[in-house]
Amino acid sequence: MRKLYVREPDDAAQGRGAALTGGALVLALLAGLGWLAAGRADPPPGDVAAVSRSARQADGAASAASAPGTVMVPVVLPASSATTLPPGLIEVCAVGVMPQAAWNRPARREAFDAASGVARQGTVTALKASADPLTRGLALAMESSHGGEVAANTAPRDALARLALTSGSPEVYGLAWRVCSTEGAEDTTSACRMLSAEQWARLDPDNAVAWASVYQQASLRRDRAAMTDAQFRMSIARAVDGRAGRLPGIAIAHVPPGTGALETEAVVGEVARFDAMGLADATKECMSPTARDANRLQLCESMAQVLWQHGRKPADLSTAIQIGEAVGWPAERLQPLRDEAAALSFFSAETLRETSLSCADVRRRISHFDDAGRLGEVAWARRAIAAAGKPLAHWAAAAAAQQRALVRAEASASAVPAIP
Repeated sequence: MRKLYVREPDDAAQGRGAALTGGALVLALLAGLGWLAAGRADPPPGDVAAVSRSARQADGAASAASAPGTVMVPVVLPASSATTLPPGLIEVCAVGVMPQAAWNRPARREAFDAASGVARQGTVTALKASADPLTRGLALAMESSHGGEVAANTAPRDALARLALTSGSPEVYGLAWRVCSTEGAEDTTSACRMLSAEQWARLDPDNAVAWASVYQQASLRRDRAAMTDAQFRMSIARAVDGRAGRLPGIAIAHVPPGTGALETEAVVGEVARFDAMGLADATKECMSPTARDANRLQLCESMAQVLWQHGRKPADLSTAIQIGEAVGWPAERLQPLRDEAAALSFFSAETLRETSLSCADVRRRISHFDDAGRLGEVAWARRAIAAAGKPLAHWAAAAAAQQRALVRAEASASAVPAIP
C-alpha cells in the first residue's frame, strides 16, 4: 500500500501531525476529488470534531436530511493560508513550522500510518453502529478494501452484497456493485454473485451510470440487443451519478471526536475513492466513425446531451464533447463547451497546486470532499469559478495559454539531441 502521510504522535515537542509535503494533494488526486472548497468556520487547530458535529445527523433521519442534491452549500475559492517560509521549512497542522527533513523521517511516516489506522477503525466502528443502511454499507465497504487493497477477510464484502439485496436503496446497491465488481467478480462462492447490474438499473432507472454497468455486462455476453437498450436508457437518463456522493459527508460525521484534521483527511480521502464508476465502455461506440446510421447518430447525440447537462465529473463533460465532435456538432456549438470544460479543468488544476498542510487548508480540503460529493465536481467548480469573481473566459484563456506553453516546452525538449 502506498504511504501518503506521516506522523510521530509521541514527539511532544512537535505535536501531532498528518502528511508528507504534498501528500494531501496526492490523496486528493487518487480520490478524483481534488478541488478545494472554503466558507466554513474553523474549529480549533488540528481538531475536526466541530466539522464532524456539524455534519452528523441523527440515525434514521440521515437519508431524508441528506438526500442527493438537497444540500447546496456556498462555495468560495480559497486563498492559500500558507505563509512564505524559508527553504527547508514546512508548516504542519497542529505541529507548526518545522524542518521538512525532520517531518519526512521514516519514523514519522510509520507513526502516522498507525495513527490514521486508529482513526480509520474508529470511523468504521461508528459507521457500523448506525441504523442507516448506507452508513452501515460504507463500513462494510471500508472493511472490504483498505486503501485499494482487497481485504483477506471476505465476510464484510459478502455482508455488503446481502445488505444491498434487502435495503432497496440504489445507493447501497451501487456501492455493493462497485465493491463486488472489483473484489468479488472471480469468487464463485461470494454473495456478490447474487447482484446484477440489471437490478441496480431497476432500482435507479433514470441513472446513466447504472445503465452503463448494464451495457458492460451485456457486452461481456455479446448481447447486442441488451447493449443497445442500455445505451438508449442512457440517452434519456436524468442523472449521471455513481450514487457515492454522500459517502464523504457520512464518513466525516462518524470520525471519532478529537481526531486530527490530517488523519481525518486520510480517512475521508479513502472513502471518496468509492465514487469511481465510469462510462467509457458504453460511450466509446459513439466516438467511432463506424455505424453512422441515423438512429445511431440520434442516440449518440442524446447521450452527449445527457452527459453535458447532468454530468458530475469533468470526464463526463469531456466525453460529451468527444461524442459531439463525432456526431458532427458545428464548431459554434462545440467551442463554448470546449472553453467551459478547459476552464473547469484549469481551475481545478490550479487549486490542486495547494500543498499546504496548515490546519485551515487541510480543513478546507476535508470540507471539499463533502461539498463536491453532494454537488458533483462539475457543479462545485462552476460555483467556485463564479465566486472567484472572474468570468469563465478568463479561466478558459488561462487554460489555452498554459496549453500553448506545454506544447512549446514539449517541442523544445524533442529538439534537444539525445546524449549517446
